[in-house]
Amino acid sequence: MRNQKSKSILMIRIYFKCLAFLSTDISKLGHLKTREMLFKMPVNNHDSTFKQLMSHRNFLEGFIKTYLPQELLSQFNWDSIKFHKMGGAFIEENTSKAFQSDVIYLAEMNSEENMLWVHFEHQSSPDESMTLRVLSYQIAELLNYRKQYPTKKLPTIVTLIYHQGEKKWPYSLDIQDLFLNPRLAMKYFGKPILVDLPTLSDEDLKKHLNIGPVEVILKQVRQKGFEKKLRLMISELRGVDYHSKEIVLKYLLYFIDMPNSEYLKTIGECLPEDKELAMSLAERLVQQGIEQGMQRGLEQGLEQGLERGLEQGIWKGLQQGAINGKFEVAQSMFLEGFDENIIRKITNLPEEVLASLKKN
Repeated sequence: MRNQKSKSILMIRIYFKCLAFLSTDISKLGHLKTREMLFKMPVNNHDSTFKQLMSHRNFLEGFIKTYLPQELLSQFNWDSIKFHKMGGAFIEENTSKAFQSDVIYLAEMNSEENMLWVHFEHQSSPDESMTLRVLSYQIAELLNYRKQYPTKKLPTIVTLIYHQGEKKWPYSLDIQDLFLNPRLAMKYFGKPILVDLPTLSDEDLKKHLNIGPVEVILKQVRQKGFEKKLRLMISELRGVDYHSKEIVLKYLLYFIDMPNSEYLKTIGECLPEDKELAMSLAERLVQQGIEQGMQRGLEQGLEQGLERGLEQGIWKGLQQGAINGKFEVAQSMFLEGFDENIIRKITNLPEEVLASLKKN
């Protein structure tokens, strides 16, 4: 009787000590911040637990048999199923953060030589953009697969979203519901319009309002012997707006196999009304010559600078390089018969220097 009474007293003491602990401000207990932290689950624990479960074959098979459509299950080769390590990643543009899908398994299909990728995505809360995210994951994986096996056809991917939220999923997973004009959007979604220049004749291209002559150049520049048609193609740019004309003439600089001065002369003869454009291109060529000269001067200046003081040597090299670049351009323009006034305006070289270059 006495022992039973002692046990009762002991239990009462333990009970009140527990009450006292639970009523204590446990932020004063050092490493314990709040009472909730004693029982709080890590934020990503739902997701990691799902991945752990899916890593066990018995759970995985039961999961697949429960949720995968019957038309896929009937073709499933269970002996071939294995985990697929994610190789692709979706890069978010604003944050440059890489996002990968949760779990992917692959298996062979019985009816054909085809691979089925089963992609499981766990969600602790609804996401209105989930369909776009899934599409991004799928594209990333398929691009990675194509990179590894460039000659193989792509596998089939099926995505299953497992929502473990507190409330019902409220959003549609039909991608067309995300568009303002679903009918029009789905008509062209995933179906790019191809403009294949090599298959279009020059005659047909010339019929294109405002852009035809430019398109002819964009097509011909990739063909052998296009320079034989250069004068004709440049002449046909007369009806094109100034900025488009300027862009395509600068573009041609990288592909023509002729002296720059000869190219400028050709432009002047084919487009006599566009003197400002020819001058603009000439100034660009001068600038390129100066930059190239400065680069050579920089290299020489570095060598001299090691002997005579680095900063002074580099500065002198840059100055000399810029001057040499102007000299080279001026000499080329003299050889091609450009007027001395135009050469002076473009290179900004003194008259006596130009006179000396002209004699040489």
